[in-house]
Amino acid sequence: MKYIIIGCRKCGTTSLEKYMKEKWHADVIRWEQLFTRIDGVAEYEAKYSDRKPVIILRDPVERTWSDFQYQHKMKQEGLPKDLAGACKEHRYDPVMGERGVLLQSQYALWIKAWKKFDPIIYHLEAIREEEGFPHEWENPHKAKMTDLDRMLIRSYL
Repeated sequence: MKYIIIGCRKCGTTSLEKYMKEKWHADVIRWEQLFTRIDGVAEYEAKYSDRKPVIILRDPVERTWSDFQYQHKMKQEGLPKDLAGACKEHRYDPVMGERGVLLQSQYALWIKAWKKFDPIIYHLEAIREEEGFPHEWENPHKAKMTDLDRMLIRSYL
């Protein structure tokens, strides 16, 4: 079977792709942007319908924090410097899909469009316990999330 991994960035899509290729020898490609693009389902149907969609999710608070840190590291133009500002932001790009750090973590908005394809859904917190699953997300230099940061993100979710 052929697969396409979709899902939000900072959910473990790269690790899952590596795991599926190495452990299962699967024919798999990864394209996170399809998950949060307005035309993502239509593009999937036109170009990738021969592939089973695989969605990987992550604790939404952890994903939001990780994405906020990542976008600052990558110096994303126009990203508010403070977490509260970033959580309120909505930035849509026709090619990249939803870029707002919080909106990507609101999985219910995105999953309902994909349900008709009966996707395989993984949760990072569960699959990373599998033997041989790559641990690429561990970054000792990433800023630690404070209790206040966690509460702020939860208040917006």
